Amino acid sequence: MLDFMLFITGATGFIGKYLIRYLNKYNEQFCCLVKPSEKDSSNDKFLIDNNAIIEYGDIFDENKVKEIFSKYKFDNVIHLAAIIRSDRIEDFNEVNVIGTKVIVENCERFKINKLIFLSTDFVLYPYRNTYRDTKLDAENILKNSKVNYTILRPTPVYGLDDDKNFITLFPLVKKFPILPAVNCVMQPVYVEDVVSAIMSCLNNKKTDYKSYNLPGGSIVSFKDILKILSDEMGLKRFVFSVPNFIIVPGVRFYEKIVPNPVIHDYQISKWVLNKPLSLDEQKNDFKYSPIDFESGIRKTMKLMGISKKN
Repeated sequence: MLDFMLFITGATGFIGKYLIRYLNKYNEQFCCLVKPSEKDSSNDKFLIDNNAIIEYGDIFDENKVKEIFSKYKFDNVIHLAAIIRSDRIEDFNEVNVIGTKVIVENCERFKINKLIFLSTDFVLYPYRNTYRDTKLDAENILKNSKVNYTILRPTPVYGLDDDKNFITLFPLVKKFPILPAVNCVMQPVYVEDVVSAIMSCLNNKKTDYKSYNLPGGSIVSFKDILKILSDEMGLKRFVFSVPNFIIVPGVRFYEKIVPNPVIHDYQISKWVLNKPLSLDEQKNDFKYSPIDFESGIRKTMKLMGISKKN
């Protein structure tokens, strides 16, 4: 296993928590940057329970981040922190762009061995939104630096405790007997496969200065996804396809009138552009072998206690 100190940002996020559990399971030594507002919170307790070394500070605070890098001997950095949704445009720039710039500058200054950066498959498509644009800016900061990096671009990630992607569909499937579906294909990736990819790229020279897409192990339509969820919940649902020229503006209207929408315009607008992504280079360079969506989501639903199947 690892024999060096890791520095991790975004450790209290969905993917971050899976990574922390993995590292603690194998008794790895790691330090996490945590927002001051999370001190004494349940997230803080989670990190303490998993034997993390915790430093409090904002990722865009140049002096604080430099102080942390000066305090420890970090060999590698895993940069997960990102703003996906916010009412403040400034939040995206502060965390996704300035925060990445600060991390990269300190990786250069302290001669870090490698920086693993978690980006998004949004950057592969021409649909413009603030999240996508700032993540692309962050990638360019890294590519124009002197840091040895690996960029990973996961497709929509799912698993226990996911609060942004397919888990949010469960209430809809449970409530409505008739379900409209956007016409698109997807390759959702199970969260444990993302963590496995991250760990496989550390100390792997094949992945130096490279970017990889990180799709799941199967290609499914959105219609298939709704059918799989319904079947696993033991519910009979009629799922029908709706033309994209109807459903895209429909979701925009829905998002405006519903206080806590489960699907957002930025997701649908990007999904309709999706194209199948290859796994060949990933399998060759770091033996990436993700599970298929049906197996992963069934596993997730059993862990959640909402599966009606044995």
